[in-house]
Amino acid sequence: MKQVFSLLNAAVFAVLPLAGMAQIAPDRQNDLTMVYDGDFFARCMVERDDPATCIGYFRTSCGDIAETEEEWLFCIRTEARSWDEVLTRDYQKVLGKLTEQDFAAGTPEGHTAQSRAGALRQMQQSWTAYRDARCSLEGLGFGSGSAALEQRQICLSDLTAQQALYMRSYIP
Repeated sequence: MKQVFSLLNAAVFAVLPLAGMAQIAPDRQNDLTMVYDGDFFARCMVERDDPATCIGYFRTSCGDIAETEEEWLFCIRTEARSWDEVLTRDYQKVLGKLTEQDFAAGTPEGHTAQSRAGALRQMQQSWTAYRDARCSLEGLGFGSGSAALEQRQICLSDLTAQQALYMRSYIP
């Protein structure tokens, strides 16, 4: 199931690399990512009273030094992928925890709707479909140009971040 979840998100986040992204020089990519490190979101969620204030924080910090549209989109893409990594990792933790609880309770294999693990899988698949449809709709509200792509990517990032925080609430 991890592969299915990862494939669903990979399909969505595969659209994030943009044709113009290759135009960002490696030294500029380094400049843009200097505000980010691998523990950025974990640290942000611990340091802040409201973890929801971490949503968009990297994108904004990175965007403050972005000089071109391609660099701004790089900031959005980097945050979106990072939140996706947080969500995937936490989903796997929660799924493992619920599978153990189902087993201990004598609930049928976690692939059934009667199990909590099965319900989590179904919920996450439904949420992914909802997120994709909602963000497509939001992007279309901006036409077909770069503003539409930007809005869709921000939507994907923000909804993924919200889902990551929701998933985190199931981790003791």
